[in-house]
Amino acid sequence: MKKILGIFLLSISLNSNAPLQCSDIHTTYACLSQTDSQEGSTLWFHLESIDDLSTVMGFVMRIVTELPEVEIFITTTLIQTKEIINYLFPKLHVHLIAQDNLQTIASLYDHLQPAAIILVKHNIILSLALLSFLHKTPIFLLNASASQTTERLLCMSPYLYQELFNTLTGIFCSHEEDQQAFEKLGVTQAHTTASGPAHLYNIFARKNYFLKKLRIEPKTPTPVFDYPVILMHTYNKNRLKLYLNAYEELQKKIPHLKLIISTGSVTSWENELTTFIKNKNLNALLWNKNIEQYGKKSHFVTNLKNIFQTNNIFISCFGGPLFFLNNIVPIFVCDESAAVEENFLIFQAAIAKNAIVIGPCEKLAHLKPLKKNHFFNIVDSKNELCTTLLNLLLDKEFFINNRKTSYDLAKKMATDVAIVFNPFFELLKQYLIEKRRLVQ
Repeated sequence: MKKILGIFLLSISLNSNAPLQCSDIHTTYACLSQTDSQEGSTLWFHLESIDDLSTVMGFVMRIVTELPEVEIFITTTLIQTKEIINYLFPKLHVHLIAQDNLQTIASLYDHLQPAAIILVKHNIILSLALLSFLHKTPIFLLNASASQTTERLLCMSPYLYQELFNTLTGIFCSHEEDQQAFEKLGVTQAHTTASGPAHLYNIFARKNYFLKKLRIEPKTPTPVFDYPVILMHTYNKNRLKLYLNAYEELQKKIPHLKLIISTGSVTSWENELTTFIKNKNLNALLWNKNIEQYGKKSHFVTNLKNIFQTNNIFISCFGGPLFFLNNIVPIFVCDESAAVEENFLIFQAAIAKNAIVIGPCEKLAHLKPLKKNHFFNIVDSKNELCTTLLNLLLDKEFFINNRKTSYDLAKKMATDVAIVFNPFFELLKQYLIEKRRLVQ
């Protein structure tokens, strides 16, 4: 089916007299006002993961706030992403779909008649791109990544995927390297620009939104606890055990130290983790309940304080609450899988004024090495991790300098991202207002 659609898409693009491709930033924006499609005013986002949600959250929040009458429709292939979106934005429409199911997507498209479509990274839905092309609907790709998957698709099926990417109205890349990589791979007709990480857009409003969800005033100083708390995040089973061992050593010197660990979903090895905790006699609560329990039906911070009265460790086995947790702790630790500089977890921690530690890194040589910089601390062993954390916990000046440096750099990068995306958003906003006026 994909090959047939690809050939169809290619033949259409070669014979079309009025494509929506744009060659520079001004004509990209102009495409929004020049399109003569008869669709409605719905804005359609397709998100694969929690990371994708973070990428578009700044745009979603501005639309919800400034254009509450515009319908936002979100599709995703992951049930957890759907649950988190429903929790964070209960008024939005979220639909769970199978990956690139033509019948489902065509049916949704016919029902929604979207005014514009926004995709993330390299999650190009072939049938959705085809339908947007046929209907002359603007379609944009945010945080576009020339990943190994993208390069493989473009190299193995250039006639299909080059044309597919070239039908997009605009491609916003996180870095100039990605922009250049797309151009070298033949993506030249659609507009590409280096925008910086899209998840930094409107990030301060996002932070305040999370604080409101937690029922915490934005001016409340971090942390909200009367004892030191560290937040650690990893998806790796062995790294999680290392973090627990490191905490044991730290607690010998700081007995009242508490620990929050975020693991995402550990369903496949939850029993092993529970056994490990039991054998080490750690006072820990493993939380694998629905996200609704974090604050919609109860006060999460109050509940967490109650948990820490009898437990030293709180382990969250649900990915979504990490959106909140950086705002209530002062120190954030994660491994390399979450530590690429453009990763939203790092910036989220920096904007929340966390001191940030990455590692240990010694056994993950297959990953791209992280360069030491002033954004976060990189450690190479468990001993170095413990030493760095002790310094952050006991040396107030060292802690303040770390969190200030990270915050200042993230703030500057967020400002640079806004310079690119603010004009785009304003034109998208006016476009949606006009579309809504026409369909009323």
